[in-house]
Amino acid sequence: MRILAKSDNLLAILWLLREGNKITAKQIAEQLEMNVRTVYRYMETLSMSGVPIVAETGVNGGYTLLNHFVDAPLYFDQQKQSALYHAAVFAEKAGYYGSTSLQNAILKINRHSKVKETDVLQLPINALEVAHEHVPLTALAACNLSRIESAILKRFIIEITYRRPNAEKAEKRRLDPYKIVYWKSAWYVTGHCHLRNARRNFRVNRIEQLTVTDDLFRLPESFKESDLFLTELLPSSETKESKKIVLVIRGSETAIEELSRHWYLKNCIKQQEWREIVFLVEPSVLETYIPGLLITYGTAVQVISPPDAKQLIVERLLELAAFIAAICGAVQGLANSGYLDHLRHTSNDQSYLEMICPAYKGSPFHQNVPVIRDGRLITASGMAPLEFAKETIGAMDVFHSDTLEAWYQLNKTCDATYFFQLMSSLETNEGSPFQE
Repeated sequence: MRILAKSDNLLAILWLLREGNKITAKQIAEQLEMNVRTVYRYMETLSMSGVPIVAETGVNGGYTLLNHFVDAPLYFDQQKQSALYHAAVFAEKAGYYGSTSLQNAILKINRHSKVKETDVLQLPINALEVAHEHVPLTALAACNLSRIESAILKRFIIEITYRRPNAEKAEKRRLDPYKIVYWKSAWYVTGHCHLRNARRNFRVNRIEQLTVTDDLFRLPESFKESDLFLTELLPSSETKESKKIVLVIRGSETAIEELSRHWYLKNCIKQQEWREIVFLVEPSVLETYIPGLLITYGTAVQVISPPDAKQLIVERLLELAAFIAAICGAVQGLANSGYLDHLRHTSNDQSYLEMICPAYKGSPFHQNVPVIRDGRLITASGMAPLEFAKETIGAMDVFHSDTLEAWYQLNKTCDATYFFQLMSSLETNEGSPFQE
């Protein structure tokens, strides 16, 4: 026999009545495994609480609900229940701090639904997969989110100990919490910071301590959390339009479409065509944000203007990579994206490179050699794979110079003399070809 709390039994009876069919006290007792007299008591309790139960006596008698109550917000049809299931899946994947309560609500729906109905509800869940990875919430962060939510609802000021990224010490802040914001797989609280006397956003997982005070605050009438949050994230827009820079990007249809939906750049679109898009951006944005963003698209995008943007991308790429090495066709990819416009390089053939790479502007820097290195950029002709390997290994600085030279000459000439030199270098370097 199932033993349920009184509230659960009352809800179970309501779910049976909402099906719309007339049902007797005996049928309810059998389905919920309880005494008929207990059913009568529950019916009386429901009626006294305002539930419009219609009781009919006689051979064909039984209990039903008035139609308007069946459609009340308390009850959900199959579509609404499926939506709740989907919401639970999304919440779990997003790292929602109240997912446990949401899961309990889903279990409650299951418990008071018919078996067949529950099986049907499971189908849309099995058909849904949310491919999203998030950083799991710590127990402290989840607890803080719940307390912040409570403080927002009650309009209580909070005091936090907050540690900025790479900061040695945490600092105390007093905050009027306006809203909780979920942005790019992270949770923030946005509100008025008393220390700065301005609106600020604080990442919840950086809050080390939190105290909810008894002091009340008033929410500004002009407050709109989405505008505030994005305003804090976006670079300054104080530059006059005449001083902004026109950024023209050409690329694949998919890449252009993704750029047009970018959370910041979508606000800067001046013109968009099938495979080309024009942005009007702040100079600081072009120097700071754009290079790192466009690197992720590889050869799928090409900067048409301004010319300086290409060099900024190359500089950022070289900052991120230990070195860049390209041979044969890979050199063409770099050339077409403008990465070779200001660096010494080589290729299979300069004329051919100019012919198949219309965006290539680096002819003055082209060298007719098998392989060349300019800073952290290495390029090579497809006819010089061994030289390319030697230059790349040398750039990694992992082999002793004499070991690398003996290895190269052995493979280049097939002269056994270099084999003994290679072995000798290993003995000289205490058996290891690698640099310490």
